[in-house]
Amino acid sequence: MSTHRFILEPYKGVCTRHTCPNCHRKRCFSKYIDTEKRIQFPDYVGRCDHEQKCGYHFTPRDYFERHPSEKEKLSEDNLRSYAPIKEVEPKATSYIDLDIVNQSLQRYPENKLFQFLSAQFGEAETLKLMKKYKVGTSKHWDGATVFWQMDYQNRVRTGKIMLYNPTTGKRIKEPYNHVTWVHSVLHKEDYNLKQCFFGEHLLPEDKSRPVALVESEKTAIIASYHLPQFLWIASGGKNGCFNANSLSVLAGRSVVLFPDLGATDYWQSKISLMKSYGINVQLFDYLEAKATENERKEGYDIADYHPLLRKGFGLCLHFSRDLGGLHGSVFRIFLLFDVRKSLYARKNDLADLRNGLYASEKHFAEVKSHFYLRKTSSQGREIVYTQVKMAFQSCEMAFTSVKVTLRFAT
Repeated sequence: MSTHRFILEPYKGVCTRHTCPNCHRKRCFSKYIDTEKRIQFPDYVGRCDHEQKCGYHFTPRDYFERHPSEKEKLSEDNLRSYAPIKEVEPKATSYIDLDIVNQSLQRYPENKLFQFLSAQFGEAETLKLMKKYKVGTSKHWDGATVFWQMDYQNRVRTGKIMLYNPTTGKRIKEPYNHVTWVHSVLHKEDYNLKQCFFGEHLLPEDKSRPVALVESEKTAIIASYHLPQFLWIASGGKNGCFNANSLSVLAGRSVVLFPDLGATDYWQSKISLMKSYGINVQLFDYLEAKATENERKEGYDIADYHPLLRKGFGLCLHFSRDLGGLHGSVFRIFLLFDVRKSLYARKNDLADLRNGLYASEKHFAEVKSHFYLRKTSSQGREIVYTQVKMAFQSCEMAFTSVKVTLRFAT
């Protein structure tokens, strides 16, 4: 394990997070520090946590390029691409006591996220989801939610505490971003955090189901309700868990990536890394191709389209990859998004919308017919054929549902 001389200041409470010089949001800016404590960088040298909406990142290299005199103070060895300066013994990973976790798995009626999800799914189903994903209630803020990061061996790495609006389900970001960590709240000294996927503890329970990876913990919970044919886990952020230690638990698994809008290119750049660890990975980029400007600005993810998830259209996502030339056609069968887009464009002309729907349904029928002609007799293809056939049936039900709605509307 190697360390670098110039690093982002480790999180040790809100005092180590500052106001971004670019977007001016509070407590979201990490400054660079010199581990040798010889150089004091100006306040603007650092990175904003809001990578998509802000994207500010001023590195020490940028600073030295603009201030050659400061660069001359460093020896060439110290400056060379922030090269390792010393070797250190690996430090043991820290964990949270399970008693603390179990104490949080209660008081759900007070939990703001539980209140929001209960309005969508009912209290009984929401309780099952909270228990399944080890989601607790925190006293740090009234009604706050704690997402426990429990690893493959059921050891708890940490918990992310967040506060939600019980009506909209959105995070509370004013007057400041309500997010913190359990190990910070407990003031654990020298805590060596090595994050894992949210929901990772579910992986050994079901080794055959395809895995769906999203950024947000809330998204993983919502999507698992609507699309249970996938095992949903979350990275906890755009950059989260794309490293050897975290990815090793997905070796040999089939994984579909569902990045937030604006993060697709970055996640796509990680596919080769994931494949090198024996992960059979695909990227779902349909939202990136079809999203509106407002949706891009807000950084939508798949959970923001959850009314459409109820239609069951995602069944064909995973199983389409084995169908050769049909892959592209089946993968783009998500015509409900096109119908939704038509709703915005033609909301004052339902008759025209209905005609557009019928045209989309006709195209769907052609794709389905093409698929049936490609059926083979081998056992593996037969299984895939059956599963995709179920996906077609779900899409047909979705078309029927939309047509009935439009019939009443007109």
